Amino acid sequence: MKRNFFVFLFFMGFFVMFSQEKYKPNLELKNQFISEVYGVLNTDSQLYKNLDNLLTNRIEFVKDKDVDDKYFENISDFPLFNKYNVSLKRDKKLNPENFNVLKYNLTFYSTQTQVYRFRSSDWLIIIYPKLQIMKRI
Repeated sequence: MKRNFFVFLFFMGFFVMFSQEKYKPNLELKNQFISEVYGVLNTDSQLYKNLDNLLTNRIEFVKDKDVDDKYFENISDFPLFNKYNVSLKRDKKLNPENFNVLKYNLTFYSTQTQVYRFRSSDWLIIIYPKLQIMKRI
């Protein structure tokens, strides 16, 4: 009986693991994302390096049909980060190919993993802490 239970758990875990779609930001658009929000930055500046690392290593988009709205903060509740570009507009839908997460005033430099829901969709935006990434290297 115990064996059947563990086989059942294994297959359920396998099914749940593959029921999610995971995407990274489109790195071909990385410079466009940065300049859209911050304007022209010197690629040698510390700010550019931090944003490059953020987009390259610490952001993930996950589509999960089982998202429970009450557990994650909604990205719509956060203001746009329009300090350098007042013409920024909110996204109506999340397409991981061209979504610029930098436009939103989210917590990018926490010591904890941050998870945000995109409106009332199945999309989650995950921001991993810098320290966690350093430990994986």
